[in-house]
Amino acid sequence: SYVLDETDKFVCMTPEHAASLALYVPREKLIVLGGGIPDPYGGNLETYLTCANSIKNALLSQLEEIISEGKE
Repeated sequence: SYVLDETDKFVCMTPEHAASLALYVPREKLIVLGGGIPDPYGGNLETYLTCANSIKNALLSQLEEIISEGKE
């Protein structure tokens, strides 16, 4: 797929998400946020808010890595 080929980096929430994408793109294009953030699917509002906060914190701490790896 054009989108998969043209994308520099895929930022995943879980190792399982990354493993699914690894079937289609090179592993070096994959980053797992914070070593893995639990998928909130099926959870309540608090679960989703906790997940959103975890994503934000992981993105902030890994932003430089994500940007620099995307330029390679």
